[in-house]
Amino acid sequence: MLHISMYLRESDSAQRLREIVFSYLRSNKLSSTLSTYCKIDGMAKCIGEDDSDIYIIDFSNAREGKELVELIRRGSLIPAVVIVNMDCDSLKNYLYLRPSALVESIEDTESLIQAISRLKKEIALANRYFVFKCDGEMMRIPYDNIGFFESSGRKVTLYVFDSTVKYYFSAKLDDIEMVLPDNFLRCHQSYIVNMRHISKFDRVGRTFYLFSKDEVFISRRMYGEVSGKYERFIQAQGQQGRLR
Repeated sequence: MLHISMYLRESDSAQRLREIVFSYLRSNKLSSTLSTYCKIDGMAKCIGEDDSDIYIIDFSNAREGKELVELIRRGSLIPAVVIVNMDCDSLKNYLYLRPSALVESIEDTESLIQAISRLKKEIALANRYFVFKCDGEMMRIPYDNIGFFESSGRKVTLYVFDSTVKYYFSAKLDDIEMVLPDNFLRCHQSYIVNMRHISKFDRVGRTFYLFSKDEVFISRRMYGEVSGKYERFIQAQGQQGRLR
């Protein structure tokens, strides 16, 4: 779940930007919450009570913006802070606030969306654990240790890679898919696979074979999309290997 909170002094700009950001989140099927504030008191209360992943702060009034970001940073250095409506020349005076991104004008919505997209990926990398409740206990499993998920109705089985260990819990595969990093691929109504553990792609049999010898099936309906995503993943992995 991605939590975003925005403070924009102009209500019209706030509403317009909210629609743009919400459209981006929806089109990318991101499980998220989006809160918008036009008054500094409301945003300050949000910072005090909330635990947002990304804060978007309007610096058209530098005193108010500075006050809000200082409030965020007093609580934690972890959340991403995107400063909008500040010129680059003024940024040097506020580097101590540890801004995560700068967008000079709120009208530059493309740059803002690019900043959110980049920060989303960085947040996913920083959080390397899948968290779920199993038999009344909260569990954390490193993403790299997960081979695949299998569902039957609302019952999900998490298969630990190269191990006989399995975890059973209640959830929707759709909800799980939304919080997983990009190396996980939904390939069937009942399966999500960790592409890093795939050793062979059997196109004829529409099956992924894992290094652990497990088999994960690909649905006929999703085959074209799945095949394309897996090929792009393999190409990206090859490029990273060459860069190293």
